[in-house]
Amino acid sequence: MLRTWTLLQLRTRARRWADIENDTHITDAEVDTYVLDAISSIWPKVLKLNPDTYRREETLTGAGSATFSLASDYHSTLGVDRVNSSGAILWRLERIQTQDRHRFSSAGSGDARGFEPLYNSSAPATSQLRLKPTPSTGATYRHTYLVSAPVLSADDSTIVLPGIAGKIATMDAAVQCMVKQQTDARTLIQLLGAATNELNELAEAAMAGEPGGIVDIYGGDCGDASDFGVTQA
Repeated sequence: MLRTWTLLQLRTRARRWADIENDTHITDAEVDTYVLDAISSIWPKVLKLNPDTYRREETLTGAGSATFSLASDYHSTLGVDRVNSSGAILWRLERIQTQDRHRFSSAGSGDARGFEPLYNSSAPATSQLRLKPTPSTGATYRHTYLVSAPVLSADDSTIVLPGIAGKIATMDAAVQCMVKQQTDARTLIQLLGAATNELNELAEAAMAGEPGGIVDIYGGDCGDASDFGVTQA
């Protein structure tokens, strides 16, 4: 079950786990850091568990360049579709593997058939997506992606998390607080381990992502959509 948490709620829960609700030796800022670090570490599992919750779409329009800037909340790409002016999918682009880069260098009519994310881990907001071959001017593509974990700063800033993920984030933060306080965290560490194993199992059972190859939903391998009565624009 999904729950919307405020930063204040996450901090309060972490303090309760650590039994330091009224302790001022560990500041709220420290607890917040522990909580956010824990969320960041489990975020890939959260995305696998509930991809629909964190899925977004953006429209990319060809303008003479092969690379496109991505949304500021970008985490990872699920897929890219070539669409017409009505938004109907003409075909799905193939994720370019390193060993197959040459296949997409100069193929076809100028409509892209492959994509590769250019992720900048040190500055995710500057990440780009490259389409190959370079799209024709005016050609439209739909980029489907998963969002990164929001950075919570104000007490009332919110994040949506599966119940097990909120439990892990607050438990993990509590353990960090207890270690700093030099109190016995063994019981909580055991509970945290069990919750983490549960999340791992749930995430492994879930699926997130697009099929591997180019799939022309109107027939053929990757032919021109106009062959199948679909307007390409």
